[in-house]
Amino acid sequence: MGSSVVHTLTTYFPSLKQELYGFPSWYWVFLIISLLVSWVIGAFLCEPFSFIVASLFRHIDHQDKNLIREKLRGPIHIFTSISIFLIFNAAVGEPERASGGMSIAIKFAIFFSIIYLAYGLIDLIFARMIRSHQNERSKIRLVLPLMRRIVKSLLVVITVLLILFNLGVDISGLIVGLGVGSLAIALAAQKILENLFGGAVLSLDQPFQVGDYCKCGDILGYIEEIGIRSTRIRTLDRTLVSIPNFKLSEMHIENYMEREKIRFYTILKFDLSTPVEKLQELLSEFEKILINNENFYKDIYRIRMIGVSDLGFEVEIYAFAKSISWHEFVRIREDILFDYVAKIEKLNIKLAVPSRNNFVYKAN
Repeated sequence: MGSSVVHTLTTYFPSLKQELYGFPSWYWVFLIISLLVSWVIGAFLCEPFSFIVASLFRHIDHQDKNLIREKLRGPIHIFTSISIFLIFNAAVGEPERASGGMSIAIKFAIFFSIIYLAYGLIDLIFARMIRSHQNERSKIRLVLPLMRRIVKSLLVVITVLLILFNLGVDISGLIVGLGVGSLAIALAAQKILENLFGGAVLSLDQPFQVGDYCKCGDILGYIEEIGIRSTRIRTLDRTLVSIPNFKLSEMHIENYMEREKIRFYTILKFDLSTPVEKLQELLSEFEKILINNENFYKDIYRIRMIGVSDLGFEVEIYAFAKSISWHEFVRIREDILFDYVAKIEKLNIKLAVPSRNNFVYKAN
């Protein structure tokens, strides 16, 4: 049927028998038209085909099905277009001189389609993994984007090597060259790699998040940005400190946002003239105030006299607030301190004040 169609066309259009770049003109016209028609038909068919493929996954939700359709639509379009083109090519036939080249071209098209499919599957797999680790404190969530780039880069490198191998290029020397080049690049970019690995360690260990109030070494402030090379901290003086990740990964990091409770601790000093009975009554009242305050834990507290010195009676107050918000804790601490001050005034107890000795020098 293919030869009869070609014979009919060349009969009505004799100019199609003329050769162009070594092939009949009718063959070039056939290639252009069949490729365009195959691509258009593939564009119409890729949507229902991707819907059918996504429907095969019955145990996933609607959002995952849409993700599968989105990632597989491109590869399905290419596969469908190649299949339709092969049907056209088999129906019309091709010149003998074009059979070898066409076969190679089709093989390369199928190969690139498979690579494109693998590329889409990588996106699909990692997108689902990222969606399943949406917790802000998830350690894997921060590493997945970097892993996806690495896997994609490896796929591209392997693809290039396979293409060169099929073209008859000796890739053994290239592989050795890549190894030596990678080593040279690693040595030249040692500091950069240290920061990258330091960032990876911070992502896995995850000692803090953006917005956390932390003490990194001697630096105290809020984590403002966690970058690939460095981490920026906004200090209490509102200055911005940038610390390389490899140095930060070796620092002692204290994250105040990870506290499950905040300690309330203070030492009050009372005048030595205070009667012991009144001091004991005051400590008992302090304990009642703390127990009746719903913002403090009742099982962990201590209100005791810890010392007597020339400065006065020293009373230690030790407890834990239930709040983990520093701003809320400041309010809670202020409220209980006001209650303590009111009780001190009610019992007419004086706080200790430093003694003042006046020395008068008299000249002879």
